[in-house]
Parts: sequence; structure tokens; C-alpha cells
Amino acid sequence: MSGISWKLPDEEDYKGITDRFRLHHNTINVILSHLGYDHDLKMMKYSPNIDVILGGHTHVMLPHGHLRTGTLLSHTGHRLSHAGVTEITFSTEKPASILSKSTKAVSLDERIPSDPEVEKIVQQFTGNPFFNQQVGVAGEDITHVTVGTFFCKAIQQASHSDIAIYNRGGVRARSHLCKGPIKIKDIYEMEPFREKVVTCSMSKADIEQLILSKFMSPSDDEGGILEVYCSGFSYQIMDGVTPSITSTLKNGVIYTVAMGDYLCNNFKFPQKGNGKPTGISVRSALIEYLKQIKELFNPPPPKLPIIKDTTFAL
Repeated sequence: MSGISWKLPDEEDYKGITDRFRLHHNTINVILSHLGYDHDLKMMKYSPNIDVILGGHTHVMLPHGHLRTGTLLSHTGHRLSHAGVTEITFSTEKPASILSKSTKAVSLDERIPSDPEVEKIVQQFTGNPFFNQQVGVAGEDITHVTVGTFFCKAIQQASHSDIAIYNRGGVRARSHLCKGPIKIKDIYEMEPFREKVVTCSMSKADIEQLILSKFMSPSDDEGGILEVYCSGFSYQIMDGVTPSITSTLKNGVIYTVAMGDYLCNNFKFPQKGNGKPTGISVRSALIEYLKQIKELFNPPPPKLPIIKDTTFAL
């Protein structure tokens, strides 16, 4: 696995994969990828010696896979609704050659029996008193946007930052957080990645560029939506041929911005990858902030102008 990093690959990286596989031409080459559908297609284009790619990240469903340039691509949706079954028949003679290959997405519904060994592992967590500790209350069904803002306020306070931002995909609540007790297990379900809080010094232009570039991302399944939650300021995106952004941030001010380390290392902005570690986990920030406020509610709907029904705002 040498040579793999958090940096999204470019064309030269894909060609490098091909070069490495040429050194092992007597093998069946299978890639386990979490780069996303579009990046997997690029890998198929530039790395023709790959036989199979088992992909993920973008929640794409390919019921019977996708075959292009000799590479079979498998994607099976999200939330464990399906499992991928890939079969490869190959000769054992040298050089090795594939005789056939296929993949399919198999539904994981109630007809699939539970595995007793897996159930024991699950019980170690569900039955653990630590995870059942209550740390707060949801006073009503909490929207995903409110949960995202809760993340931002928690890491902003924990790191003593001016403002905070957080990527939507890092908030793993479903459509909402149900009314009732909030337990530590809920915090772990909302933040399963063990993210750390980092801070960056950023100007108004830096922050707006980060938000707008993600919104406009043409190769991102999350492009065209509000991908960045925030606290300490607000912003609006006016969609159109050339989307634009306005915010309550001030020109001439350098802000200390709290964020998760994933956002810092993967989003496009001048300070990318150069966040200052705080030593604070996002989970601990969420727990401490919720203990302080005790109860979580949705804010009243904002009174924002609608521009051709294509204004996005936080």
C-alpha cells in the first residue's frame, strides 16, 4: 500500500498505478477504492491493467457493475442496503488470464439471516453502559442542518475559535435526529470517523472560496448543494450560470477557523493540509457542548430573500 496518501489522485497518479501493475503482469489486479465513482472511471481510463475495481464513497448503485476498457467496476449504494458479490474465473497457467468476471449487488434484507458471531460483536457495543449514557435531549426532531450547525458550534467553542465550518458529509445523522434523549452512542453514530479539530487562519475571501468551490464542483456527487455548515457567520449562494456568494464575514479580518481534519486535508482552499492541531476530538467537543446546552432545538426559519428559487443559504 505504499505511495497512497490522502491527496486525491491526478492523471499522473493513475498512470503510476498502471506502471506498478505492469511489473506484476502475472497477477489478477483488484483495486479496493474509496475515491468515488468519477475517480474510479478515471482510474479505468488511465490504468487499463486493472481487472476489477471495488469502489465506494459516492453511494452509486451499479446493480450489475460497469465494464469499460477491460476493467469491471462495482459500486453497491450505501447504508448496507446491498452487498457486492464479484466472481472472477481465471487460469492458473502462466501468464495468468481471466476467463470470466461478473459482479452484482445483492439486497441485504430480512431474508438474510444474522450471523451469530457478528451479533456477539455488535452486542459488545450496544450493551456497553458507556454508550448508553445520556448527554442531552433533542427537544424536537432535529434537522440535518441543525445537527451540522451543532457540530460547528461545538468545535468553535472547544477550540476558542472565531468561527467554525464543517463538511455536510461528515455529519452522519440520517435525515434528522429524533426527539428524545441523546446518548453517547448517538454522538458516535453522528461522528463515526474519529475526526480531530484543527484551526486555520483565513480571510473572508479564503472562506468564501472554499464554500463556493465545493458548491461548484463538477465532478463531485455533492456539487450544487450546501456542502459546508457554519457557525459564527452566515452566507448565501446565488446559483446561476456563474454562482456567487455573499457572507457576513468582514474584509480585512483574519479569522481563526475551526474545522475537522478531513475538511482541512481535502477541500480546495489556500490553507489546505496546513491546519493547526488542537488535540481535541470532534466527539468530545460535541459531548461537552451538549452537556452545557442540555437541550437541542431547531432555530426559527431564516427570513432570506429567494432569487429565482435558486438561493442556497446558511
